[in-house]
Amino acid sequence: MQDWQALVEKSEFYMYCKNLTTGAAIARNETARLETASVIKLPILLAVLDKVQRRELSLRQSVHVRRADVGKHGSGVMKYFYLHQSFELYNLLVLMTSVSDNVATNAIIRLIGRNTVNQFMQSLGFSQTELTAEKLDFPAGFSLESSPGVGLTTPKEMATLVERLMNGELLDQANTKIAMKLLQQVQASSFQSRLPRRKIKKFGSKTGGLFDDTKPLKVMNDAGYIIDADGNRYVFTLFSTLPIDRRYRQLDLDADITFSKVAARLFHDLSSVEK
Repeated sequence: MQDWQALVEKSEFYMYCKNLTTGAAIARNETARLETASVIKLPILLAVLDKVQRRELSLRQSVHVRRADVGKHGSGVMKYFYLHQSFELYNLLVLMTSVSDNVATNAIIRLIGRNTVNQFMQSLGFSQTELTAEKLDFPAGFSLESSPGVGLTTPKEMATLVERLMNGELLDQANTKIAMKLLQQVQASSFQSRLPRRKIKKFGSKTGGLFDDTKPLKVMNDAGYIIDADGNRYVFTLFSTLPIDRRYRQLDLDADITFSKVAARLFHDLSSVEK
């Protein structure tokens, strides 16, 4: 495999990955404050579960989903649903984490409020992480330089957030288990695609992506955890800004391949370090 350091020199990569068993870490631009894209749904998920454990919300409560929750350029499947009806909060969380559904996410943001997410993160000491949008929607002609995004964070804060989740420092045991399980339902993780399947026991993450139509560039982000077959635990954040062919956009897989190669090499290097 091509050395991952050579790959990252060709594009913009930002990362913080850590082997929790050995303490070894690989970092690159880990304190840069970046657009999250849908990775911001991880803090949203945890903020909801925090309110559940405080008995301020119930996962079985009904949430009315409105046509206004659909953005002009939303992702996911709910934009095709018959709306103006109620769905259980847990089901909305599943859609938000597994297929990154923006309609489900917007209904959840409307339920708890953007400030609740930000105050939750601030209370944990994550001062660089912020949900900046009241509604998730990327307009046509989106530009990283001039268009409002949906959230901001640093690779180190996201990886540390996952580490604290795994260590049971954010939620009680029941809600920690729910969060870990929901993250395992991710349907499209390029970070996962080239990992050695026989060595991976559990994988969970929240992905995020968007296109800068003015460059053109593809933002690919992923933050999550790995438990290998030997029980070793890892957390990772890998954010990137990769060039694409404007003619193909969604069908240009070169960025995905590069991202997955870097991810596989990172896991190899971290898993090879002795205690």
